[in-house]
Formats: sequence, structure tokens, C-alpha cells
Amino acid sequence: MRSNAIFSSTVILFMLTFINVNAQTDSSGVYTTASDFRNKVLSYAVNCKSDKHALHINDFSDKATLNFVHNGQKVKISKDKIYGVKLCSGVTYRIVNKVDYAVLNPEDNLLIYKLERASTPKNPIPLKYFFSVDATGALQALTKLNLKNAFPTNHKFHDELERDFKDDNSLTEYDTYHKQYKLVRLFKNL
Repeated sequence: MRSNAIFSSTVILFMLTFINVNAQTDSSGVYTTASDFRNKVLSYAVNCKSDKHALHINDFSDKATLNFVHNGQKVKISKDKIYGVKLCSGVTYRIVNKVDYAVLNPEDNLLIYKLERASTPKNPIPLKYFFSVDATGALQALTKLNLKNAFPTNHKFHDELERDFKDDNSLTEYDTYHKQYKLVRLFKNL
């Protein structure tokens, strides 16, 4: 009898986890705080497959406010009042000082960000990469020196950085087999 209760509880927990993950995969909305981001709690959330949502990257880039339509109502929020947004495309952005940074690995603790600016072939603007030690951490340029300074006592991490990454540009390499950034995988395994 006890094993049936444990089995039933396990099945229910698995189903609830599956439903929650699926709901997040198909949703878009606003993360009000870093805690909401970590816990995947979206405000103004919609199901991308069944609801209309007028939240798009082009609507908020380089503006002081986030303007969109939610449930037929116009919404205007100061970027200073929110942590970030998740779009129906699945891309998540963290907003810092009214600038939108794409979060490349929102499931991890060591977060990597990409800042992409509109450019032209005649005047290309290179991508810039940043990191934070967690969802509340300050964004820093993604360099080996900044990573070492962020973890000053983790000498094994310092040594592995030097061994595995030839320069700062290689810090954004992606491991397709493990489906994560090599830097994040290295950090997790230390």
C-alpha cells in the first residue's frame, strides 16, 4: 500500500513538473524581478500558441519603456521597473540601465549575455559578450581576467580557464554534444 502511495506521488510530481516546463516553453511575458526570472514567473504572461501577444524585441530595444498589448489592453512599463522579458521566440532578455542583453543560457547560474546592436555592412558593430555570477550579479565584460576576478579564490577555475580557452573570444564556444557553453560546463564541473 505504501509503495503505491509513493509511486502515485512520484507520478503526480513528474506530471506537474512536465506541465510547468511545457507552460514556460510556450510562454512570453515580463520578469519583474531576478527572483521571478530564476523561478520562471512571468507577469503579463501569454501562451504563445493560443494567445495573441504584442511583445516583440523591436518594440522595446533602445527605449526607456516597454510598450505592448496584453489581453487587448495597452501596457506601458518603465524599463527601470522590470528585470527582463521572454519572447515567444524563446529568447530571454535582461534589462540593465535600459539596455537589452540577450541571456544565452537562462537555465544556468553563471549567465552569459550577448549585446547586439544594429549595424550596417559599411559600419559593422561587433557583438559584445558579458557575464554575471548569478541572476542578481552585475554584468561584466566576458574576459578571462574578469572571470578570475569574479572568483578570486578558485585557483583551479583560473588554471582551467588558461588551459581550455586560448583567448577571450573563445569563452563563448558552445559544446553541441553537451548542449551548453563550454565555459558554463567547466564552471559546473569544478
